[in-house]
Amino acid sequence: MRNRAPSGFSLVELIVVVAIIGILVSIAVPQYNLYLIRSNKAAAKAVLMEIASRQEQYVVQNRGYFLNCTAACPADPSTLPTADCTANSTTMFSALGVTLPQEALAAYNFAICAPTTTATNVNLASMPTFQATAIARSDTIQVGEATLYVNQFGLRMPLAQW
Repeated sequence: MRNRAPSGFSLVELIVVVAIIGILVSIAVPQYNLYLIRSNKAAAKAVLMEIASRQEQYVVQNRGYFLNCTAACPADPSTLPTADCTANSTTMFSALGVTLPQEALAAYNFAICAPTTTATNVNLASMPTFQATAIARSDTIQVGEATLYVNQFGLRMPLAQW
């Protein structure tokens, strides 16, 4: 009788390959999620900086900043009333000439409100102000991420996130 070479894979070989693939996936998926979070945050930052830039052009022409929120900005920007203030369409800021990209809208809600003035100088108290805010959506991978915002002075908060 001839000895034939076995064809196919043994069960042990198959289990080893599946285990190796499982280990690689358990390392790759969290890293991919971190990559998505970082890229979504970068898109939101780019939108906020575009809004701030366009606001400077808008204030020169209109003597005031564009606001899409009738309520004053709360102390905690993540508590903006969603129905009243946040942008959920790509054309929400068309008055500024800003089109919100879908990838940014998929992860963040955007709003522009007027912060409450605490200036003691009366000249500063009447100065036009704005605060553009990017609020991480709770139904996305961004849940738990810090709310990002930029104001008329170019101050970007929270500092550790920029």
